[in-house]
Amino acid sequence: SHVALPPSLLPEWTLRSCAPIGGPKPVRLAVICPHSSGDWIATLSHMYMASLRSSYINASLGTFNDVDHETHKNALVIVNKSDDVADPFKTYREAVTDLGRTAFDTTASIFVVAPFGSKFSHRVTDFLGAISSQLDGWQPSFQVVYVEELVETCVHVQPTYFREQSFALYDRLYEPLPAGLAADAYACLPHGVTKKMYHLADPSAAFHVFLGYGLANGWLLSALVTSNGGVMATDAVFIDAPDLRAEDIALLVDKVLHFAALGRDQDVPAAVVATNALARISDRERAIWHDVWESKAIGDTQPVVVNQWVLSSAAVDGDLRWTNRQDADISRAVAVHDAGLIVPSKPANVHGLDRLSAAPNIVQLHVEAILGLSSAKVDGIPVGVTVEILKCFHDLAWLTVHPTTLRQASALPVHLFAVQNMLSLVAPRPTADKTIAHTK
Repeated sequence: SHVALPPSLLPEWTLRSCAPIGGPKPVRLAVICPHSSGDWIATLSHMYMASLRSSYINASLGTFNDVDHETHKNALVIVNKSDDVADPFKTYREAVTDLGRTAFDTTASIFVVAPFGSKFSHRVTDFLGAISSQLDGWQPSFQVVYVEELVETCVHVQPTYFREQSFALYDRLYEPLPAGLAADAYACLPHGVTKKMYHLADPSAAFHVFLGYGLANGWLLSALVTSNGGVMATDAVFIDAPDLRAEDIALLVDKVLHFAALGRDQDVPAAVVATNALARISDRERAIWHDVWESKAIGDTQPVVVNQWVLSSAAVDGDLRWTNRQDADISRAVAVHDAGLIVPSKPANVHGLDRLSAAPNIVQLHVEAILGLSSAKVDGIPVGVTVEILKCFHDLAWLTVHPTTLRQASALPVHLFAVQNMLSLVAPRPTADKTIAHTK
């Protein structure tokens, strides 16, 4: 099967003049930065936040206010070097804990100036884990800023940088879960969800929720998105296991069920596409999915939220090229039974689009299994299912395009791109003792 996929919503985005679709998101801001001679880092931090605040408000993204903290002027907390060699981030953690005692009546966002340079960005996971380890129930959004960024953007002013950062901040801010959900919903979606600034005009009629997941270095990474890309949730859980187990798959299933319940029509059960973003699904993993869903489908006494699962795997193949193409300005989906490709159009032929890669990458899809409400395996994969998933992936890939710079970050759909981003934070890192420290 060969289907043409016309360009999507970029012209529509520019016509909106960057007005957010998701509605304003108020921000309560606090800044933590290390002490420096003459407090020059604090001065640059204040300039950085003033520029970001101005850009956020001018883009009509919402209000942007400092935390009302009686002991810290302008919500700027300056921390000294830790006196404990074994706990280098102790003073940062104490500052975060102190801020946690402040009442946040709107979305909380803490900007942390890292005590190390960007060349040590692989330590960010350990850093954030260490400073947030004593938070009890309060889960702010952390944004890490490097000193180099303060110098480059404040000394040499870059207005476009702050506009990009304000849009990125909007998309990262969590929305609280609706009142009335069961307690286990808060365990499954601990950070709430994010309402994206832009979403697709038309949701998929075939599939309602897309799950991307992967296991890397003991971390179970997952991202959920609705079919129109308007609501998203991400999570990373340290399971300390080399392979996915039944309890890990059950956790993913619970996340999907609660996520699907947030925005679905009460009379329409959801169809879910679950995609392993890091590897092909093995026979063992497929069997675990089948067993877990069978137990859920039989034992669940709640109203039916999900009635179909499509298990798949997807990856970008940078070496694969499509030759002898006609109409290169049109993206294409090619499917043969349970396998398919998305061949993006050439960047030069898409109006206003500037991909980060020199040439469009081809996305490979493999549909591994279909599970219905009865948990019975479907014999064979209808080619129509593969084509429909390819269409949805192509649409969701447009949501990796920045609304102001029109730069496309990935050929992957936005939820699989999120998993890939999280993978970069948990990649194995050699240390002095040749071990890898995981932050739980």
